Amino acid sequence: MDEQVRIQYFRHQANAQKDEKIIQLLRKEKWHGYGIYWALLEFLTPIKDHKAKTDYDAIAWDLRVDEATVKRIVEDYGLFVVRQGMFWSKSLTAQLDEIAETIMRKKAAASKAGKSSAGKRKASNDATNDRSTDVAENPTDVATSADPLNINNIHGLINEKDNIDTRSVVSSCEDVQRNSVSDNTPMQDEVSSVESRRRDFTCEAMICEGDYPNEMRKEFVAYWTQTLQENPQKMLFESKAAFDIPVRLAQWSKTEHASKRPARPKKKEQVWTYGRYLHFYNTTALKENWQTRKNEATGEMEYYRPIKEE
Repeated sequence: MDEQVRIQYFRHQANAQKDEKIIQLLRKEKWHGYGIYWALLEFLTPIKDHKAKTDYDAIAWDLRVDEATVKRIVEDYGLFVVRQGMFWSKSLTAQLDEIAETIMRKKAAASKAGKSSAGKRKASNDATNDRSTDVAENPTDVATSADPLNINNIHGLINEKDNIDTRSVVSSCEDVQRNSVSDNTPMQDEVSSVESRRRDFTCEAMICEGDYPNEMRKEFVAYWTQTLQENPQKMLFESKAAFDIPVRLAQWSKTEHASKRPARPKKKEQVWTYGRYLHFYNTTALKENWQTRKNEATGEMEYYRPIKEE
């Protein structure tokens, strides 16, 4: 596939032991060889194109088995294709390609659904704005500016983990807009116009996709909807030539609140697994300042080198 998809699993058929090639493997290599076969499939899964060099010595060291056994399992039982110094499993590659295609198809469908949902929300908000110009019969029923944004009500729809119920927030925003009317006086029309645009901004910021904390969204809204000193009928976000709320919110999360995040401890060395090193350099030979050692926790070989200070 054109785009490499990171796959964390492959299917292990329940009747794998009944395969003729596996039966031959079990007869000669016993259960020890059967385990090595599945370990080799696990080894091939994360590698690009799921093909590896026939560097049996390095693979044997990584699996803690002898080189001759690895070579027999790869070459003698028809379980792998060996060609031009590379080996791979046809069945594994076909299965992983199918999984990758399914993942990409689901991602595309989710993206399309998200865009469609955003379009429907915009259409709904536009229709609501048209209805909000109706005049109230009783001026005392006009919504006051004591809590014009109704931020607390909107944030109440967010649970303790800051997960947003989008439909509830949209419904709340529409209710606020429908209940906002003017008394037809020029001064009140101007104020209502500002508050209406502020509510629209608040609603969009609240339902914007992203794992943003509740308090951060409130700070974002409060900052960008403050009115300009030189023109009280215009808000800060309206002074920008272009203002995309999702983009600005993402930038706000990364920059404005970066100081609140704990600093990450500096690492003294770079550590890679055997598979990652082989995938990156396409060889097991030591490059630059790389060295090898055994990971005491996992018992597997790993590559490491000091991190250069800039």
